Amino acid sequence: MKSIKVFFYIFLAPIIFIPTITTTFASEDEIKIKQNLKKFKPDFSPKIEVSCNDSNDNIDKGFEEFKEELPKQPILPKKITDFSLENPECKGLLKSYKEMCGEDDAKIMKDFLQSITYVSYKKLEECMNKSISIFKESIKDRPFLLVLDKGKSSEWLYKNFHSSFPQNCKVISVNTENKYSNHTDEIKNAISSYKLQGIKISDIVRIDDAAYSGLQMSGFAKNAISAFNNGNVRKFSYFGKFSKFNPIEKTNDSDPIFHAIIPFVTETAEDLIKSKGTDSSIKIHRSMENECNIMHSLPQHPQLKNKYFNKMSPTNDTKKLLTMIGATLRKKSGHIDDLDSFMKVQSNKSNSSNLFLNLHKKSLSNPSEDFVNTLSTLFTEYKVPDELSVPKIFRHNHVTCSNGKKLTYDGKLSTESELNKQDIWPFEFNCIPQIRPPYKNKDDYQNLKYICDNLKNKEFVFSKFSGRKQPSEEECKQFEETRKKFVSDK
Repeated sequence: MKSIKVFFYIFLAPIIFIPTITTTFASEDEIKIKQNLKKFKPDFSPKIEVSCNDSNDNIDKGFEEFKEELPKQPILPKKITDFSLENPECKGLLKSYKEMCGEDDAKIMKDFLQSITYVSYKKLEECMNKSISIFKESIKDRPFLLVLDKGKSSEWLYKNFHSSFPQNCKVISVNTENKYSNHTDEIKNAISSYKLQGIKISDIVRIDDAAYSGLQMSGFAKNAISAFNNGNVRKFSYFGKFSKFNPIEKTNDSDPIFHAIIPFVTETAEDLIKSKGTDSSIKIHRSMENECNIMHSLPQHPQLKNKYFNKMSPTNDTKKLLTMIGATLRKKSGHIDDLDSFMKVQSNKSNSSNLFLNLHKKSLSNPSEDFVNTLSTLFTEYKVPDELSVPKIFRHNHVTCSNGKKLTYDGKLSTESELNKQDIWPFEFNCIPQIRPPYKNKDDYQNLKYICDNLKNKEFVFSKFSGRKQPSEEECKQFEETRKKFVSDK
């Protein structure tokens, strides 16, 4: 029994002696900031003017203030020909559908091309300034944190529209080489640092040109509000070793407000962004005037809705359209190709009279799944978005018949599996131009015409992003012959 008692006391001793010690500590970031703040004496008076360009280089903040020199003139995209169905390439596209795929496919493709909304930079400028004006009315004189992504559209937009922003802001720039970065640490550190300087920030701002699916902006809104509420002070208990820092208390005096300044937004994106908070915690600033309220998700587009998407079960024309434009169903990293069975299941589950409205609600409850509701027919003078935002035809301009066969460079029709197996280039028109954004220094995608035009250029570098082997001179000759068959440059 003695040995049992000795063991019992030895085992319980640390538990009896230590558990009553609970201490509140500052995080390592806050300790470092306080140490560096001793180097200068900030003004803690309640009325502090905050300028977008003010900064202090002596503080290790755990975030990076935007320091680049702001241009006196906007950084403009390379001018392209305005999108028009009268463009020879678009006429050739429709002609190829008629001759290779049939009259019905040609009519459906014409409906789709007529639904495309092209936004010039001038239109962006008009609607962005209106959006910023609406934001200024909302923010008044409160200081706010504007978060930019290095080398992305948000940074380019701020450089071009910085003069329209109110001066009661702080601007930070986040390195987004890791595309899954959620910005939480940078936002948290910025809020804490400015608070120590006497600047209490409750408003976090994000700027973008357009929101298609809303996944990025909604994710950012959620993380930004979370970072704000978690603050910088942590509590933990001592028990032999330090436990992990867990954010368990709110350190700010008021509730956060997330502001999204976006001139063009789909119905799907707006609903998804707003679902991450309340009407008072998330605000989308955009003009609802007719000239700016021009962006729609595919099933909500006025020119497509009644004919193709306002049915409980899809019509043959609906299935044809989705096949031709490359709007495949996606689930995580895979694809659901059986359109009929998927829609049948969804129809049986839904009490709604509109299948696509039900799919829209589904996309809000599970953002990892997306359907045509995340797609739009809007593109701009400065950017053609990726395939989660627009149908594949925007990126590749392939001629895909409703039976799934594609027009090849040599004027034949082949299935997708045949193209991939034999590494054959599909024929590509330039109806929807491939545009390099002004904030990127290289092209993401080289179409077949561009490659063939530059094949003899010694400085030309073939991009493996194209997904196929470099075409030979003979293949380029055959491509040009096929192009002459459909496209008249006159």
